[in-house]
Amino acid sequence: MFHEPRRVGNRAASHAAAIVLALLGLLLTACASTTLPGAAKLGADGKAAATAMQQAALASPDDIQRLKLSDAFMASYVGPTAATGMTQRSELIAKIQQELTLRAAVLGSLANTYGALAALASYDASGSFNTALSSLNTAVTAYAKAANLSPPPSVAAQVPSGGGFLASMVQTEMVRSASHQMVPQLNQAIAAMQSYEPVFTGFKEIAESQGGDAATVLYSSGLFSMSPLLNQLGTQYGYTASPDADRLLGQPRNRALRQELAQAQASQTVDQLKLVSTAYDQSLAALQKLPAQHAALENGTPLDLSQLEADLTALQQTVARLATVLPTK
Repeated sequence: MFHEPRRVGNRAASHAAAIVLALLGLLLTACASTTLPGAAKLGADGKAAATAMQQAALASPDDIQRLKLSDAFMASYVGPTAATGMTQRSELIAKIQQELTLRAAVLGSLANTYGALAALASYDASGSFNTALSSLNTAVTAYAKAANLSPPPSVAAQVPSGGGFLASMVQTEMVRSASHQMVPQLNQAIAAMQSYEPVFTGFKEIAESQGGDAATVLYSSGLFSMSPLLNQLGTQYGYTASPDADRLLGQPRNRALRQELAQAQASQTVDQLKLVSTAYDQSLAALQKLPAQHAALENGTPLDLSQLEADLTALQQTVARLATVLPTK
């Protein structure tokens, strides 16, 4: 008789605990249903964006080297008065070459890390993520050092392996932990890239003012053939340059035509070089949208990747143009 109230109380407490656990389970399930698909999508889009950025950074070093050679020729051709400007431009171009190499390394590691994040949202890929994150930390540290910035936080804290009770909750926490560790690396990469903005502004000015000067001078001296440009203009209509094209262009009556073609070639060179700066601007814009998406992921709120995807489309179009007009070999 004296124990019955206690048994009733125990049953009530057990019932209440069961309700709490059920509600907690529903909450965790809802959280996982938002976080895991969001992480998979962020990982896929982040990888695609980083890959396009890396392709943009890799497409231009050879063309920058050609600009450097053209600059050196023009400085010698014009005379000693151009020596100071040539030195400044050479230093600027060297900085761009260094930035492109370091940025490409960061973006390659970032693409791998986003790929690992997407995998982590689908299954327990903590080992792959930890390896990718460590590689990203190494690349970002080198990039930040070159930009005279402090290194990002180390990544000693690793994402734990999943399994055990409430596997979806563990997996969700792994994804959040992974995202949290990526953000400092991402922010430092953005800061390093922003620090190079004056360099790319100066490069754009060089490209606009001097991109085709050397080629124009050498062509005017009869050392270049205009046949490649003529073929480029005529191919879509089924025309090719005749064997006598350069001789005919050299005749006095075709002087105006010759000058217009030379200017068209110089303008094309400038447009091509501008793509390097365009890709830089588009890459930076895309990178800057990623931290907010990581914050949403970690808070369990829906992600809006529409703007990132719009930036990615624009960047991919620039990369396609770079691959066409700026040879990589």
